[in-house]
Amino acid sequence: PSGKKLFMFLSGFRGGPSLYTEKYGEPRRGPRHMPFAIGIPERDQWLSCMGRAMVDIGLDEELCKKLAMAFYQTADFMRNQPE
Repeated sequence: PSGKKLFMFLSGFRGGPSLYTEKYGEPRRGPRHMPFAIGIPERDQWLSCMGRAMVDIGLDEELCKKLAMAFYQTADFMRNQPE
């Protein structure tokens, strides 16, 4: 279920159909992540996991670069702990 939700979210996140929003409403990423302490180590760990996942499924290198930049911006925005 989480993989399907991620697919739906990323579809709209990258300019495709807003599958997630159509089914679940606005993502509200900030409020949904507030209960969790997210600092630089957590951000970097999540980015590492996403990077490995993209490699594991064999995404095109150029797409990986574009997604990695978008993931970084989002992950850094989610930080709620001081540096």
